[in-house]
Order: sequence, then structure tokens, then C-alpha cells
Amino acid sequence: MSAADPRYLAFVEVVADLRPRLHRYCARMVGSALDGEDMVQEALFHAYRRLETFDESRPMAPWLLRIAHNRCVDFLRQRERETPPTSATRSAASARGTWRRRRPTASASWRG
Repeated sequence: MSAADPRYLAFVEVVADLRPRLHRYCARMVGSALDGEDMVQEALFHAYRRLETFDESRPMAPWLLRIAHNRCVDFLRQRERETPPTSATRSAASARGTWRRRRPTASASWRG
């Protein structure tokens, strides 16, 4: 791909305008400005490598945002797999109902 390729020129132009928005979005999704910057870098690198598959009849910004979103989701899934649950995350998960709650035994007395 040469520098005169219209896809390359469109990519550079859109990235220049969209990068701050991509960074804010990714940083909010992953909860860290540094990790958000990493996600933007990965998304832009992936998009650049796949630029020849981009459909020129469609706008580029939503395509880039979707790639960044998917990178963030992948990052969060990986982080979740690598981080063992702590008592704090178990408590938060219990409040959301994602962990199985203990049921009272038959011998438990309930006061009404």
C-alpha cells in the first residue's frame, strides 16, 4: 500500500480526527487511561493491517470504533480470566446475582 493510496490517506485523516474520541472510549471501557491507549494502538494497528478489506462505500469512523470496541471487550475478557475472584469481587457479584446464593438450610430459623 503506497502513501498515495486513497484508503491510506482517508485512514490517516480519520485517525487524526478520531483518535482522542477513541482514547476516551477505550479508557472508559477498560477503566484506565494507559490500558485505553494500548487498546487504541492495537485497534489502529489491526485496522491498518486490514485496510484492504475496508468497504469504501461506508464511513470509516464506525468501522474503527467497532474494532476498538472489540479490542476492549477482548482485553476485559482476558483480564477477567487472569484475575482470580477476591472477596470484594464475590461480594459485588453476589449483589448483582451472578454468583449462586446459598439457600437456608431446613434447620435455620427465620423470624418474621
